[in-house]
Amino acid sequence: MVKNTSPTEKTETPVVISEGITITNVNEIRKKLQRYFKGKNNPIVKLHNIVHLDLAGIQLLHSLKKTCIQQNKKLRLEMNFSNDIIALLNNSGFNNLLTIKDQ
Repeated sequence: MVKNTSPTEKTETPVVISEGITITNVNEIRKKLQRYFKGKNNPIVKLHNIVHLDLAGIQLLHSLKKTCIQQNKKLRLEMNFSNDIIALLNNSGFNNLLTIKDQ
């Protein structure tokens, strides 16, 4: 599930992704993120209550990071992953995603 939250003063309106990022919904999330990122210089993505994450979801997050670097956007990724998801990221070699706070 992806939704925009209320804007806060002097910051970008964050987009919130909750529940999961998996092969079954990654295309929908990717399209919504693409629309959200248009015109944003300092995008904020909040990963809230993510209980399902698979390789497709990991690839989407990695692509998001790379795209922001290429477009000189300062990405803020706010996340609170379970120990299982942190272990998945560590075991898959994508533990660098855990350090995206202000990229």
